[in-house]
This record gives sequence, structure tokens and C-alpha cells, in this order.
Amino acid sequence: MQRWSCLAVSIGALVSACTSADPPPPRPAQEIDAGGAADAAFVAPSDARLDAPLDAGSIESDSALGGDDAAPPTSMSCGVAGECDVVAQDCAPENACYVYGASGAPLAPHCAPEGGVGLNAPCTTVNDCAAGYACYGSGGGVMGQCKRYCCRDAPECGAEQVCSRIHSSAPAFGICTGGSDCTLMPAFIGCPTGLSCYVVSGAGSRDCFRTGTLTEGSDCTTLNGCLPGFGCLQPAPTDTARCHKYCDLFDVPSDCPSGQRCVSAGYSTLPSVGFCVPT
Repeated sequence: MQRWSCLAVSIGALVSACTSADPPPPRPAQEIDAGGAADAAFVAPSDARLDAPLDAGSIESDSALGGDDAAPPTSMSCGVAGECDVVAQDCAPENACYVYGASGAPLAPHCAPEGGVGLNAPCTTVNDCAAGYACYGSGGGVMGQCKRYCCRDAPECGAEQVCSRIHSSAPAFGICTGGSDCTLMPAFIGCPTGLSCYVVSGAGSRDCFRTGTLTEGSDCTTLNGCLPGFGCLQPAPTDTARCHKYCDLFDVPSDCPSGQRCVSAGYSTLPSVGFCVPT
């Protein structure tokens, strides 16, 4: 027997959008793509003056930061041994704890001179941001943004926020994402230049990140890997995550491409948002 699901809202009159045998709400990707090389999520400071960003791991010596390449770990951060704790921020005065790769080493917590800008401020190097914040997504001529650090196993983020993994090589560390008023359609309203709006949680919480480049139908692994206006969605647990175009459930006719229909994305905070699937 055919199943139908309907979503109705009142806008002057009752409008209903019904779809036949709709798939379950999609699963959003969990990791953010910072762009560039594998370690480009974090750019290590070139020296204490921070006058040029370098890719994480490309720094030859961190002596300019007052550190020691051979120094043993002295703290635990998100369950990972390092020089400091990104949440507790236990570095010496005028320094702060940041995650980056020193001297080609894996990404880990290190102390460096503290930056001065806070949440969502533009940044280019890992320690442009104040203590407790990561400069995420900079490189390739695009400014990053300062986002609050969090531990993936015990996040302490704000309302409507989630702790998104910052990099596959440092899975214990995250940044608090979500809570933005940016729009998905069009996907650039409410975001700084060079960034676009993406969904970070199954409830539909959104934030601005580096703009993706993958086109409709492309396989994807990161929540911002697709072009603006598209989501990296996995309609069912056994499906491959692909770029799907977002659509408005109440647009008649649908703005989905020919041969596709608009079905609910299941976002509780965005009840009119759907995504396009083949008919």
C-alpha cells in the first residue's frame, strides 16, 4: 500500500505539500572541509609577529613561539597528550593553547602567543584568535573565522550548536558550530564574503563555512563540500552521501531539476526546507 506524508502550514490559507513514500530525514555530514591541502584546516604562525600564514605541519621550528620541538607532553586535552589544554587554556600568561602541527608533527595542542580577536572574527593564522578559539577555514585567499574549541567526547557548546570535527587527523578536537541566522536559499545571505551557509545538525542548525565546490550528485564527505544551496546528505544509513539541492516544500511548481521532486529534509527548525531527489 502506498504511504503518503504531508506537511501543512497556514499562510493566509492552508497550504499542503504531500509526497509519496518520502525517504527518512537525511543524515548530514559530520566533518567540515577547510579547503586546500590535507592539513589546511589549521595554519601555524610563522613567527610571533604573525605576518604570514603557513600550512599546518610545514613549520620547521617552533622556537620563535617560545616552544621546544623536543618538549614532552605536559597536559591532556580532549584525551590527547600535548603541551596544553585547548579548553582549560593552561598556557603561560600572554600565551594560549591552539591545535596545529609543529615541525611536521601531527596536529596536537601547543602553546603560542595569544591573538586578540574573538568569536566569528576574521583570521588568517592559527593564533590570530583569542584563547579558547580556533582560526578555522583560512587559506587560498579566504579568511577564516574564529570558532570556539570543544572536545568531541564531551562538548560544551551553546544552544543550537554542535561540536563539529575539525579534521580527520585530529578526531578528538572540534569547534562549536551552529546558531547562525544565515540562509540556505540563497546560501550566502548572513555569511561573510567567501563563506556560505551550511546545515550542521539534524535539527537544521546552520553556520557559515568556506564554500564547497562539489556539484549536484557528487559523492561528499564533509558538510560544506558542496556548492552553495546544496547539502551533503545521506537519505538513508545505507546510502552514499551526495550533494542534493535544497528546495522549498511549498514552491509550486518545485524548483528541483527535471525528473526530481522536493521532499522534506526533516529539519525541525526549518520545516519548509526540503531537498531534491529523483522521482
